[in-house]
Amino acid sequence: MLDILTADRGATHDHPVPTGPRWFAVSRLGNLQLPGQSVVLCLQMRGGARIDAREGVFQLQRGDWVVFERDSAPQVQAGRGGLLLGITVPAADWEQTARDAGAAPLPGRCRLPAAELRSLLRLWRQGTQATGERRRRCLRVLLAFLAPRQADIAGLLARCPGRSRQRKLQVLARLQRTWLFLEGNAHRTVRLAELAELSSLSVCHFAKTFQSLYRESPLAANHRLRLERACRLLASTPLSVSDIGQACGFDSCCSFSRAFSNRYRQPPSRYRSTVAAHSAVRLA
Repeated sequence: MLDILTADRGATHDHPVPTGPRWFAVSRLGNLQLPGQSVVLCLQMRGGARIDAREGVFQLQRGDWVVFERDSAPQVQAGRGGLLLGITVPAADWEQTARDAGAAPLPGRCRLPAAELRSLLRLWRQGTQATGERRRRCLRVLLAFLAPRQADIAGLLARCPGRSRQRKLQVLARLQRTWLFLEGNAHRTVRLAELAELSSLSVCHFAKTFQSLYRESPLAANHRLRLERACRLLASTPLSVSDIGQACGFDSCCSFSRAFSNRYRQPPSRYRSTVAAHSAVRLA
């Protein structure tokens, strides 16, 4: 018997406050509110899902996985044909598991190739069928499987301030959470003070550390991510250029077109036409 909390076929549930690691599954328009006291790991196995968390709004597709810090309180809604699997872990248990496993994924969004999803599903199922200490061992194995898949994030560790590896990991986790916040708020202009507060650092220290890690300022990253969101909307939706500009946090169509042209060397309307032409060629 699988010991999991499920939300399926439009059902809405609140996840009970866990006393230990708890496995869950959300599918076919199911809706699940996850606890704010836990670290949450979400794994998109099929279709799509929407996640609303303190860090913002995220659209997941097959192969995407994301780690949310404690107090994120994500709410998950699966798409019509979607299946999202996950685990909630009380913060103290997550830290202990990370020490036991030698590594654990940091906050952030990543992607697994399709070939590795089957292995991940097997590890997740093993955890649902275990209890007690065996379940905790299954969690350690799963985290040890995922942690190396964050190679791009782990590569930032050398640039983190701190005298010990543990301190560097703490700083990197804080900054990764602010990066996730930028990704989840690509529909608006983010204030520097918001990001500093989320990282529990002073504005000055946060800005300096962020620049050192990511090689761009927080506000420049926000600007770039908003324009990248605009590219996706231009390529995949029939929304007008003006509506897309508003959806990406620009005050006017003129300011959006100017910012887009400065970055991509062409106006939004021409970008849309070029993408449509390339798609037609591929389908021909």
